[in-house]
Amino acid sequence: PIWRADWAHPEHGALLATCSEDRAVIVWSENRGAARKSPLEPDSEAASSIPRWKVRSRLTDSTHSAVRDVKFGPRRVGLKLAAAQMDGIVRVYEAGDVLNCSDWSNDEFQVFDKSSSSEGGEKVGCAALSWNPSSDLGQVGEVMAVIGYSGRLKIARRTGKKWELPWSVTAHPGGGKDVSWAPNLCRPYDVIATCGCEKQVAVWKLSLDREDNELSIWTRLDAAVEPIWRVSWNATGTALAVAPESGLVSLWKL
Repeated sequence: PIWRADWAHPEHGALLATCSEDRAVIVWSENRGAARKSPLEPDSEAASSIPRWKVRSRLTDSTHSAVRDVKFGPRRVGLKLAAAQMDGIVRVYEAGDVLNCSDWSNDEFQVFDKSSSSEGGEKVGCAALSWNPSSDLGQVGEVMAVIGYSGRLKIARRTGKKWELPWSVTAHPGGGKDVSWAPNLCRPYDVIATCGCEKQVAVWKLSLDREDNELSIWTRLDAAVEPIWRVSWNATGTALAVAPESGLVSLWKL
């Protein structure tokens, strides 16, 4: 199955990335020159405007593990793509030519390690990731949050050419499923939401400009009576959408 799909920033055109159980990340682009007719409305004027999609690149560096999440980086980091794998590795791809998108360099780092008993044994893989969407690259740098199937949340930060993991916390002891970093317009700290099997959403806060600052819990939301699969912030970081197993989406204003 296809696990996740994500759009690149509009300045890069209509670019879409998907990941699946076949261990590949595929980058697609819209090809309006090869539009097709809709089988539902073959005679309508709009039918000819339905675009086809072209594979621009197939990234198969993950030879032994499924890719469970894929996210394009924010605009400030250029055309980059992060992929979270079941073996606990996160790979960060960068396009060599933003107009071509066929050649991508690869940087990787280990987030969850099977050799560590604290990672939860077999539940060691990456479940989801989320870039810090801040527009200030100079002050913040490249930062992302990664949650594992063990329920542990880690913050990865690039220092020079190396990715480090300065913050870590157990977010959901029963297992993690998703993480979403909120856009920050005026807060003196960043806000991150996570969800998992505990039927709760955990909201965390972190000040990136203070290395001694802890990744601490801000609040927990009893958002459902079943496991929660997805969380997502609005464009201003003030409202959180929560999608539980029942499919009944709820919105929370924070």
